[in-house]
Amino acid sequence: MMTPEEKGSLPIRVEKLFYELQDRIFSDIVRRIRKTKKITSTADYQINKLLLLGGSTEFIESELKRLLTLSDPEIWEMYDKVCEWEYVRNRAAYEQINGSFTPLEDNETIRKWSNAIVKQTQNEIRNLTQSMGMTVDMGGGKVVFTPLATYYQKYLDRACMDIVTGSFDYNTVLRRVVKELSSSGLQVIDYASGWRNRAPVAARRAILTGVSQLSAQINEQVMRDLGTEYVEVTAHIGARPSHREWQGRVYKWNK
Repeated sequence: MMTPEEKGSLPIRVEKLFYELQDRIFSDIVRRIRKTKKITSTADYQINKLLLLGGSTEFIESELKRLLTLSDPEIWEMYDKVCEWEYVRNRAAYEQINGSFTPLEDNETIRKWSNAIVKQTQNEIRNLTQSMGMTVDMGGGKVVFTPLATYYQKYLDRACMDIVTGSFDYNTVLRRVVKELSSSGLQVIDYASGWRNRAPVAARRAILTGVSQLSAQINEQVMRDLGTEYVEVTAHIGARPSHREWQGRVYKWNK
């Protein structure tokens, strides 16, 4: 049971996840622009993700100018060039149209992601993958996380946020997590069950599971909003025999 103080801190803790995500997106956009001297197709995609997170066009422009140490004429020239590009996703993002900032609590997309995170973590707002790595079995059914688990879970939480929101692709995120784990010295992940995995293997499995579970939470919210009663389950080649019989069918949703 959460105390009133803990419940009151939920919005702040959820906001922190999204503001950290925003910082990672800005950092990657800046890295790409510095490398190519222009707004690439991926950077354009990420700028639109920043708009989806509620950032105004004015704020995004000012932050890019600050982080890239560009003058007004230089940032405007870069914007003019991307506006001439045939495949730009949203010209308004570069046309000095100062779209208003949307607070996180008023952002419908963010609300769905936030609710999924709260439900997935049972109000803890951490360990999004629900990984039991770095734990010790104390006996009597009691499992305790070791101090290293905090760092491990933090790497996985960032990965889940990046993938579920579509801000970064899965392979890029996985490479980053493996690099982070290697740099931190985490080579293997121990579980209370006695099982041990190499860190990259454990991280990949945890991230895949976490993203799948969070996506399912979001899908359930969308179904509730739409009043949907039926779902069609996807099917894939190479499924285990016990799964083949129920794949690709339509079922009634009872929740």
